[in-house]
Amino acid sequence: MEGEWTTVRLADLCEFRAGSVFKPEYQGQSAGAYPFVKVSDMNLPENSVRIQAANNWVSESDVRALKAKPLQQGTVVFAKIGEALRQNRLRQVVRDTVIDNNMMGAIPRRERVDPAFFYYALAQFNFADIAHGTALPYLTVASLSTLELACPPLAEQRAIARILGALDDKIELNRKMNATLEAMARALFKSWFVQEPEADRKTAPLAEWVDVLSGGTPSKSNAAFWGGPLKWISPKAMTSIHADECDDHVSGQAVGNGTRIAPKGSTLVMVRGMGLHDGVRVSQAREDVTFNQDVKALVPRTIEADLLLFAMLDAQEELHRRVETSGHGTGKMPSEILLAHPITMPPRDVQRELALHLSALNDRIAGNRSESRSLARMRDDLLPRLLSGELPVDQAECAVEDVA
Repeated sequence: MEGEWTTVRLADLCEFRAGSVFKPEYQGQSAGAYPFVKVSDMNLPENSVRIQAANNWVSESDVRALKAKPLQQGTVVFAKIGEALRQNRLRQVVRDTVIDNNMMGAIPRRERVDPAFFYYALAQFNFADIAHGTALPYLTVASLSTLELACPPLAEQRAIARILGALDDKIELNRKMNATLEAMARALFKSWFVQEPEADRKTAPLAEWVDVLSGGTPSKSNAAFWGGPLKWISPKAMTSIHADECDDHVSGQAVGNGTRIAPKGSTLVMVRGMGLHDGVRVSQAREDVTFNQDVKALVPRTIEADLLLFAMLDAQEELHRRVETSGHGTGKMPSEILLAHPITMPPRDVQRELALHLSALNDRIAGNRSESRSLARMRDDLLPRLLSGELPVDQAECAVEDVA
C-alpha cells in the first residue's frame, strides 16, 4: 500500500479539550449516562489501551450541572498536569466520556485522521518533554498544537491501525481470559473446602505454614548492585496475581547486600505503603526474585505453593479490614496481623490433589501473560517502523497474522 505521506501539525488533526471540575457531591455513582474518568482510572487493568471502565459515572443532568462537555468515542485522553503527566500514559475512550480537569482530550478530526491510527501516532511523543514547570509540570494546548507527525493517506492509516490494533486486541482477550481463569481458580479453592470434611481440616496461624522473609533495597549509589538479571519487586509491580513484570532489576551481588531472594513459588504480600489504603496486594513469584522492604515473602513450608497463593488472595479483604482497624494507620500492616492470620488446610495428600487443579489454571494464566508480553514487544517494535514508513504495511500484516 503506497501513497504520499505529509507532515502535519497536531492542531490540524485534532481539537484539544481540557476536562471539567468534578465536584465531590457528584462523585461515587456506579452507573449513569457517562463515565467520569479520573487520572487514576487509567490504572485499571481493563483500561490499559482503551477506557472501558470507570470508578465514577454521571447522569445527563449531572453533566449539565457540572457544565461538562463529553468527549466523543475515539478521543485520546491523557494527564495534563502533575506527576501523572511524566508517566506519559495515553488511553482512547470507547464511548462518550467526561474527564476531570487534571486530564485533556485530543479529539481527532475524522476527515483528516483515522481515530485508531491517531492513538498510535500520539504514542510516539513523550508529552513530559514539552511540559512547562518543574515541581508541577503541566501541558498547554499551544505546546501540543505545534507538534508534528507524518501522516499517510487515510486508507494506509486504517491498515496500520488494524495491524497494531490486532495485537492490542489479542492482549485484551488474554486479559479477559485470565480474569475468567482467576475467578474459576478462586471459586474452586473455596468450593473444595466446603466439600472437605471439617474433621480433616487443620486451622493454624499463617506463621505455622510458611517461612517469612523480609526484603530491602540495595544501595542506589553502588552501580554494581543494579541492572542485573534478577527482578526486584516492589508493590507497584504487584498489580496481578503474578509478580512477573517490573521496572527494576538487580545483580547477584545485591543479594545479601540490602535485598534477598524470594524463591520461585513464594507468595509476596505488600505490608507497607499508602497503597494499603486501597487493599492488600498479593502476588506469586513465578521465578526467583528479589524484593524491597515494603513486601514480605511467604515461602511455603507445610502447604502447597498454589494453595498458599489462593489462600492469601482469599484473605485480602480480611487483612485489609484488620489493617484499617489496627490503629497503625493505613500505610502499614504489622507483622503480628499478617502472621496471626488463620489458614485452614486439608491433609497434605488432599492439598496435592487440589493443587493439581489450581496449578493447571494458574499455569494457563502465566502462559497468557507471557504471550501478552511478547505481543506488546512486537507492537512496540512495529509501531515506530510503521509510523515512519520504514516498514511496508504488507510485510507487517504477514508478521501479525502468525501471532494475533
